[in-house]
Amino acid sequence: MLIPAFNAQDDLPRTLASLESDTVPFDIVVVDDGSEPPLQAPDAAGPHRIVLIRLPQNRGVAQALNVGASWVLEHGFDYLARLDAGDINAPGRLSRQLAFLEERPEIAVVGAWTRHLDERLRPLYVTRYPESWEGILRCFHYRTAFSHVACTIRASVLRRTGIYDERCRLAEDYDLFWRVATRFPCANIPEVLVTRVESSGSLTHRNRFAMARARLVLQWRHFAWSRLDCWLGVGRSLVLLLVPPALALTLKRAAGTVG
Repeated sequence: MLIPAFNAQDDLPRTLASLESDTVPFDIVVVDDGSEPPLQAPDAAGPHRIVLIRLPQNRGVAQALNVGASWVLEHGFDYLARLDAGDINAPGRLSRQLAFLEERPEIAVVGAWTRHLDERLRPLYVTRYPESWEGILRCFHYRTAFSHVACTIRASVLRRTGIYDERCRLAEDYDLFWRVATRFPCANIPEVLVTRVESSGSLTHRNRFAMARARLVLQWRHFAWSRLDCWLGVGRSLVLLLVPPALALTLKRAAGTVG
């Protein structure tokens, strides 16, 4: 389980506590991206060992992810799963996803839906993603087809495709999963397996417009003039650049999607 974190000391315990009950064995790799003061973490969360990697200064989430992903690959793990500090893992999430991947050896990435709460833990919306590989490929022209923090990825696939492209700042997960999905079958489990607490100071909120621009760059990179999905996806991203944040939240609640 890979968790990059920056100045998230108050949020990290909630995430670690949610991992304690999962019975499948795994290590938890926390990459402290130059927090001040440095993050503190226990040696274990239930039966799961915690490895804390400290970066000397803040390098951004893409570099923190690559440090953690490189550690996972170098130590011979078969899978890489993701969470962010503050996320709440559903009981048995890892067991469910690993069983899915063991039963479906052709699947490279398995994700799930996510539930979103506000800072007072009140429900906001549920993000739903397509279940089939065909639906996932189509979805990428509109938004990412996975919740990054609800995914488990085969390490063997990352060794073939490479890890996060640090040039795709604020869209490094979108780029990675799009690269993977164009080469290997992928799937989502149509259930909520991760709950996210949305903070007004989170990276997603603070960089909403920059993330929309980064999404547009990737959509243009994969643009095909003859595909209606490409035109509609670019149009959607342009609209999101213009919509006020409060209206965007209302639309997400109504549609049950985010991106």
